[in-house]
Amino acid sequence: MSTKEDASNGDTIATGYLNAFGNKDSHKDIVHKGAFAKSIQERGPESNTPRKIAFLYAHNMSTPIGQFTKLVELDAGLYYEGKLDMVPFVKDTVMPQMKSGTLNNHSIGYNYVWEKGVYDEDKDEYHWKELETFEGSVLTMGSNEMTPFLGFKDFQSLDAINDLADKANIVLRTIGDYKKEFELRDILQKYQSLLEHAAEEITAWKKKPKKMDVKYIVDNFKL
Repeated sequence: MSTKEDASNGDTIATGYLNAFGNKDSHKDIVHKGAFAKSIQERGPESNTPRKIAFLYAHNMSTPIGQFTKLVELDAGLYYEGKLDMVPFVKDTVMPQMKSGTLNNHSIGYNYVWEKGVYDEDKDEYHWKELETFEGSVLTMGSNEMTPFLGFKDFQSLDAINDLADKANIVLRTIGDYKKEFELRDILQKYQSLLEHAAEEITAWKKKPKKMDVKYIVDNFKL
């Protein structure tokens, strides 16, 4: 698929969660809603600084893959939309691996704001109300497991799906059984993936020519 076609149908807009709120990660950190507000204001997509929060591959500052077009705190976590650059590494490696599910986690690069953190000695966990955030990365395994890639923004209903998923996450937190919560989150994520895949098929079907189109045949079938 050509770069022009990618830009026109929305395939280059990746979506997902860079961080999840209320979920203990592998570093024993629990991040709370509001922790990214200052960083988004100072370095988010709508800020005036040239040193915006970077969109990277595996925390590597020498491997940017695009630019964030949206960073917002939802109840589930730090949601993003990012426009991928159509350079060879992104087009030939990152995008196919995101689509296949090989790259299905995210992580952030940050500094602790120590005065905005609290350590719970009984539970051996840290609670953070602010993190100075500099980058968000797509990778194979993030320290916070609830940071899925949600697909490419290729149809208008994706925002509605994300809104419903956000509401479902709020309800899931009230269950009180970690195992059941994890199982339900896994089902929800797979359900979202199915919806997004169906949307991609609908979009592709709408693009099918109504009459003989040689270019369409060449692009979509092996001759």
